Amino acid sequence: MASNNQEKTATARQVGYIKVLQRDLGVTDLRLSRNLSVKEASGIIDALLGKMSDSDKNNNVAESVKINEPRLGMAMKECFRIWRKYSRDIYEERRDLFKQEVLKTYCLFTEIAEMAEQLKKPVVLEE
Repeated sequence: MASNNQEKTATARQVGYIKVLQRDLGVTDLRLSRNLSVKEASGIIDALLGKMSDSDKNNNVAESVKINEPRLGMAMKECFRIWRKYSRDIYEERRDLFKQEVLKTYCLFTEIAEMAEQLKKPVVLEE
C-alpha cells in the first residue's frame, strides 16, 4: 500500500517555512488552509522560492532562521545528562554523534513548539 502525499497534512515545519518566506518576500495575499497537504505546501514553497533572487536565497532566508538559544541550551543539557548517565564519551570518540544528537533534539523541541503555537484554542480534556 503506497502512501499518498496529497492526503497527508502539511508539517509544522513546512507551514513555518512558508510563513518565513512570505514575511521575507512581503507576500500578504497568500492564505493557508488548515487542510493544506504536503504536496500543496511543497508547491507553495517552490513558488515562493522562485520569486526570490539568488542573493535573497543565500542571504535573507539564512538570516531569518534564528536559533532559539534557551531551547538549544535545554537540548544540550538533556543530551549531556543522558549521555553522561550511560558513561558515553562525548569529548573524543563520540563527539560528532553527540553533536548530531543535540541538533536532532533541538529540531524535535522546535517542531513541538511550532505545533503548540499553531493551536488556536487550549486543549480540553474530556472525561
